[in-house]
Amino acid sequence: MAKTDAEIAFLKQTFGDVEAIKKLSEQPKEDAPPVGDVKKGVPDTPPTPESPLPAIETAKTEMSDEELIELINKRKGISLKSFDELIPKEDPAVAAERREAKKMAFAFEKGLIKKSEYENYISDLNKKEAIVFSDFAQYAKEIDPELSDEEIKDEFNDIYGRNADETSSKYKIGQRKIEQLSETLLKKKYASYFDIDNKFSQYESELSKKEQEDKNILAQAPLFKESVEEAVKTFSKMTFAVDDKTSYEVELPADVLDSIKKSFLDKDFVVDRIKSGMGKDEIKGALEIAVLKQSFPTILKTIINKDRLEYAKSLQGVPSTFSLKTEATPNKKVFSDKEKEYLKKAGLPIPESTN
Repeated sequence: MAKTDAEIAFLKQTFGDVEAIKKLSEQPKEDAPPVGDVKKGVPDTPPTPESPLPAIETAKTEMSDEELIELINKRKGISLKSFDELIPKEDPAVAAERREAKKMAFAFEKGLIKKSEYENYISDLNKKEAIVFSDFAQYAKEIDPELSDEEIKDEFNDIYGRNADETSSKYKIGQRKIEQLSETLLKKKYASYFDIDNKFSQYESELSKKEQEDKNILAQAPLFKESVEEAVKTFSKMTFAVDDKTSYEVELPADVLDSIKKSFLDKDFVVDRIKSGMGKDEIKGALEIAVLKQSFPTILKTIINKDRLEYAKSLQGVPSTFSLKTEATPNKKVFSDKEKEYLKKAGLPIPESTN
């Protein structure tokens, strides 16, 4: 491909006017792309050693999920909202079988039913008519002990349409009655099995709730940590007002703050507070209480020392308010007993003129 004037100029400035450059310049030229066309990589002005070739923008190679979904919908003419919709759904029968297996594993582990009892239940599922007949025969014997087995069987077949044509309504209604009654009898006989489903459903609900909590904790933990670290920084120096006009700044020990920070980032503490819905403001408030509680002796001592120092400065004239010279002067302050006591506590000398 022939070189443009701008490209030839760049080659000449970089490598010198060599023969190869001459040959390139003699080749037929194509129409130069517009100035600053980043697709062709041509800069607005020819680069120089003092002004090197600027970085060429490259085409975007990565797309967000939203952009990909939009592209798929446009090309395929569908209404895809999430990539989760592309995941094949499990066959309901397979899902039910898988849940039953989990349910029974749960039941055996918790001792909710014996394996022998469960096996008997599975066996009786294929004997529904026999179960209904057994219950029917037992009741018939109770109301009429003289009935023979043959008479009971004939009565059963008549009531449930067992001798009717299988396509007739009498036969179908009889079969439906047998099905419904067998379910009632099975639930009564194997109450422990049917109770498993309720307990397993409760277990599934609790498990799902825990999984959701775990996801929430994983999502909130970094934010919780960030809030703790921000709050700790704000408490490295705290200002305390002694009165309406006086306040002192106290710098708290780093080891104290580190200790409090560590306790607030303890795994169990973080999990418990996230579960309780502790927000950024609550975190800061709780940290402030912890800082004040643990640092109170340091804070109090610092404030007292600073207050004493300020008071002592005012007495010694720094700034000069009073003179502490030993020579008495007519305008010299006469200290009260309370002020003398304060000077003693502050370790300052008491002027002789006031003794």
